[in-house]
Amino acid sequence: MLLVWGTKVQIMAKLGALVWHSLDVFHQGEYNMSEEKITMAVGSVMLANVHPHVAASLGVMLGKTGRLRPEMAIDIITPPRMEIATARNATIDIALARGHKYLFWLDDDTVCPPDTIVRLLERLEANPDVYMICPKYYVRGYPFKLMGFIERGPNDWEMIDEAKDLPDKDGLIRCVAIGNGCTLYRMSIFEQMVISRQGREWYRTGKGHTEDAFFCAKAKTVIPDFICAMDTTFSARHQLGTGWVDAGNVDYTRLKFQIAKALVYHPERLEELKALVSSWPEEDVYPLDIYDYDGSLGRV
Repeated sequence: MLLVWGTKVQIMAKLGALVWHSLDVFHQGEYNMSEEKITMAVGSVMLANVHPHVAASLGVMLGKTGRLRPEMAIDIITPPRMEIATARNATIDIALARGHKYLFWLDDDTVCPPDTIVRLLERLEANPDVYMICPKYYVRGYPFKLMGFIERGPNDWEMIDEAKDLPDKDGLIRCVAIGNGCTLYRMSIFEQMVISRQGREWYRTGKGHTEDAFFCAKAKTVIPDFICAMDTTFSARHQLGTGWVDAGNVDYTRLKFQIAKALVYHPERLEELKALVSSWPEEDVYPLDIYDYDGSLGRV
């Protein structure tokens, strides 16, 4: 019997809701943390109306992780929606209290491949010098740079420049800070910070810095050899409006924003710009007529 259950969008939304409900039940205590297991917390700061792609991808990823790494015991921690740094701090306190070895963050605007946790875990196991790692992941604001920082000198951090900050032979870009939207940590970072009496404010959002950059800077004061890494061999997708930006379309996305900006300053060239993009899908051309680009659209 075929049951027609709403439109395609409605079906996706309901599927996502079902997946998310099952995860919520799972995280409320219906799991058994065995001492023989390697334990990992999955911290997910999610909106109630999380995008179905995100909820579904997390469910599929957890299933694949369980199949490929059956020795892992996964504990899902989903604090109530609150300011991002506060939610992350609460998650870390829970993960520390439960004695987890790893922590994986997944934000509510990020979709990643089903084997993401497994691949990142293998990277940490093979690279003991790396404390935290993420896939190739772009900031969702023009000019869509990679979400990582290179230390150029004392107190001199710059965002990763793809043109000059090339990955090592193993495909990793080693750096001083990375974003936390799709990131695997060693919990030993926090244990060392507790021992050093640095306080339990792991994250703080402030003027001129995000909560994840604040954490990395604080970790480096405690762990002088603190190193992060970005795995350039695969990519996560970051939500941008109704679309997504990743390694496969970042150049195209940059071009769209550049043209939108050009329209603001040179509206008389509208027809010329339309001719330039005449081969683009209609849904990509139409917004060019209405963008009011001020340099901050989509910026986090």
